[in-house]
Amino acid sequence: SLRDTIEVLDCKAPALSCLNAIAVELMAVDSSGDGTIDGGQMVVWAGDYVTDSRTDCSAPIRYSIHLNETSNPGQPSLLEQLQLLGDRPLWSVLDVNQEYLELSCADAGSIREVILAAWDEAGNGSWCQTYLLVQDNSSLCGGSSGPVVAGRIATEANQAVEGVEVKLSGHSYDELVSGTDGTYRFSKLREGDDYTITPFLNGDYTNGVTTYDLIEIGKHILGVKSLDSPYKMIAADADNNRSITALDLVKLRRLILHVDTVLSNNTSWRFVDAGFDFSDPSDPWKDPFAELLNLNDLDESVLEGDFVAVKVGDVTLDAKANSLMSDNRGEGGVWQMEIIDASLGVGETYRVDVAGELSNLAGCQFTLNYDSESLELMEVTYGVAEAEHIGMKYAAEGMLTVSWNGTAREGALFGLLFRAKKPVNISEAMGVGSALTVAEAYDSRGSLLAVRMDFELERSAGGYALYQNIPNPFRKATVIGFYLPEDGEVTLTLTDITGKVRQVSQGRYRSGYNELELKIGDLLAEFGTGILYYTLEAEGFTATRKMVILR
Repeated sequence: SLRDTIEVLDCKAPALSCLNAIAVELMAVDSSGDGTIDGGQMVVWAGDYVTDSRTDCSAPIRYSIHLNETSNPGQPSLLEQLQLLGDRPLWSVLDVNQEYLELSCADAGSIREVILAAWDEAGNGSWCQTYLLVQDNSSLCGGSSGPVVAGRIATEANQAVEGVEVKLSGHSYDELVSGTDGTYRFSKLREGDDYTITPFLNGDYTNGVTTYDLIEIGKHILGVKSLDSPYKMIAADADNNRSITALDLVKLRRLILHVDTVLSNNTSWRFVDAGFDFSDPSDPWKDPFAELLNLNDLDESVLEGDFVAVKVGDVTLDAKANSLMSDNRGEGGVWQMEIIDASLGVGETYRVDVAGELSNLAGCQFTLNYDSESLELMEVTYGVAEAEHIGMKYAAEGMLTVSWNGTAREGALFGLLFRAKKPVNISEAMGVGSALTVAEAYDSRGSLLAVRMDFELERSAGGYALYQNIPNPFRKATVIGFYLPEDGEVTLTLTDITGKVRQVSQGRYRSGYNELELKIGDLLAEFGTGILYYTLEAEGFTATRKMVILR
């Protein structure tokens, strides 16, 4: 017989997404070693720009960074060479090993075009274009021969705001971008001249805007609990009409649902002169508040030109203001949706009621995902949540966005009528996540809750049920839920597709809903990516489901 040899090659480059621009500040150096600062330097690593990079099978990924320039006048720049690359490999133009750039005073004050590249172990590469602003706010490169204007931009919670475009206008014009510490500094200004400092940042309108903000703004509108600072009131005025009304709630909810991506009459950030004194803090619009800093007849340095940054829509002060911040909001529990599972054949229709315990819930938001290749969404029926609470913009892609708050009543949040395009289990084709609208919920005390979706089979005659593990697929840990009609002994067995037993867990559990957390430990250490089956055995009951492990 003939035997063919098939060689499988990885020819796919890793996907790459990079920041649009970053600003770096030169640091003081003593290059001569005489104890005197004589310049500024900074190193920028390629990884500083990466926001997302994925590979298929030739990991790990490495990054390189390159200035868009040409070594010979009249020759194509690096970017032009990339655009003319054709079928030639990327490494014929870019140096795979150039992982960082060294910057000095020669780069100060300039905006440089940068090429970022991602490389896998098979030599495949992809690239993106971005920008680098080199700043010398400490006047390391030549000193200062005139007054200095400097300040810090931070939220009322004292979180420094990064990426703010700060413009100097008047006798001269200059522009810089605030770093992770929120500071700016203009040097070598001329005495006696007039100057204006104007901060500006307009991007990611959804940053920090959640359904909990709507709850707090709603309390203010109803007079239940007033917003406690003029800055929060400015943040709540989404339509920028100098008042807080139900229309602001509508506009902010459309942002949360990703129906809109911007506010038509407002920027995403506002900046108030920190020295401005509100005559009536309960009415910040009584007098026009200063959103710039005017400096007339400048005769000495101004080092406290600070601004209070206001993220429009964020009255709970949890917007991410800089790249060093982390989300430290601790989750106080879980809000769980209960979905009745079903197996569908081609052409069969099935109504899914999206429901959960609402009696102690103040609000929730999430992205509901479904496999649009397997399920066709025929109809949405409204219940506790109404049309204004559900975003349909990405329904064709298998995603609904949900943002609900209000007075809970009995019944499902909403219902979905699906028709199966191919044989499918609802539990395997539907889930909850944060792809668009971040999944979170809030109880009546304002505690942050995680959101889960559990699938319940039609219980056996004895009242038992085994639920789909969550998350699935998983990498490090997953949770298996099951229901017992009475207290009893339970055995959970994990087997691979060959039938080999990988792990057995036994224990006594109470009646009702129970959970068992499975972690990838010693018993599964040698198991790579693939399918496992888990079988629950209890008094007179046996059920099996499958899970997927990713590595």
